[in-house]
Amino acid sequence: KDFSRMCGTEFSQLIYETDYAAFPSIVPPANQTERCSLYPKVEIHTIPLLSEVLSVIPLNIAVIIEFKQNSTKLIELVKKLVVQFNRQNSIYWFSLDEKINCQLRNADATIPSITSVPNMMKTLLLYYTGLLPYYDLDDAVFGITVDEITIERIRHEAALKALPDWIKQLLAVLFRGRPPTIMIAPALFTHLRQRGIPVWFLGVNNESDLQLAVQSGATAVLTDRVNWLCEQLEDTKRNKRTDFQSIVEE
Repeated sequence: KDFSRMCGTEFSQLIYETDYAAFPSIVPPANQTERCSLYPKVEIHTIPLLSEVLSVIPLNIAVIIEFKQNSTKLIELVKKLVVQFNRQNSIYWFSLDEKINCQLRNADATIPSITSVPNMMKTLLLYYTGLLPYYDLDDAVFGITVDEITIERIRHEAALKALPDWIKQLLAVLFRGRPPTIMIAPALFTHLRQRGIPVWFLGVNNESDLQLAVQSGATAVLTDRVNWLCEQLEDTKRNKRTDFQSIVEE
């Protein structure tokens, strides 16, 4: 919701409270220095508008939009751009906040969404109680995080605020670990794939997480280290490795 991740910790002002002209410059990570030298400085350090991003990405490449702010107006503006650039069939949108995810599904049910944290927990509960085959699922993609779900994160979830604190603490115990053991359920992933629901592992940034995703039956992974993942997949093709073959084929 603020600029700290892209622009440095000193920029803690909220994005939606800042005029675009006053946006600070991006500070590229140190491991991107060589790559950044290939592009004009203004392109590297300027935060682009969504319209600019959609205008340059080919239609055959999917775009994932995550919403951090609970705003009906923002959803309407994003949907308008999606339609304007004819991206309805090559876009996913979602929020880890279920309240926002509900608004996205209501705004346009034809645009696929990815599970929020509460819906992910709900799906796991239905699976472990044997009830999942009898329930419809709201989202087009089942996404799980490889990060630990802490008690602070559970308490912050708007959809879970009505729960007593002892239940939240119980959930924190069940979902402890990185990744949480309870979430690594290959039989669940097989069931979801059979229902036409892909399984995505989110935040896969090292080889051990990538190995785990493939071995568990993931159909795709999302990473912050795009170059690294591309190198892993190219190496799989080049050396005919089988460990990441399922991800390559997807």
